[in-house]
Amino acid sequence: YQRLLDLFKKWNIRQMKAVGEPFDPHLHVAVDVEHTNDLPPNTVVAEQRKGYLLGNQVLRFAEVIVAKPGISEDEVGEAEKAELGMEKRRERTLWEEIGFVD
Repeated sequence: YQRLLDLFKKWNIRQMKAVGEPFDPHLHVAVDVEHTNDLPPNTVVAEQRKGYLLGNQVLRFAEVIVAKPGISEDEVGEAEKAELGMEKRRERTLWEEIGFVD
């Protein structure tokens, strides 16, 4: 691993620093979000895969998890109720399609 890093250094290839930085679509690919109120929105929380630069050119985008504002328990409850309502409507529609509901 160290030999590879030494080779990268020789060719001016460097790892990006992503964690704690603002999300930048020119450098990062968001692969997931983490709901939190501990960090500013759109801050990189973690890296799934490191990104690399050759000079100022992106060799590989960093695959990152990005902070999004957390939601309150009330909002979670409302979201769950809405999802349950959607499931019941889908279920009723399915039964209607196969002719079990008048």
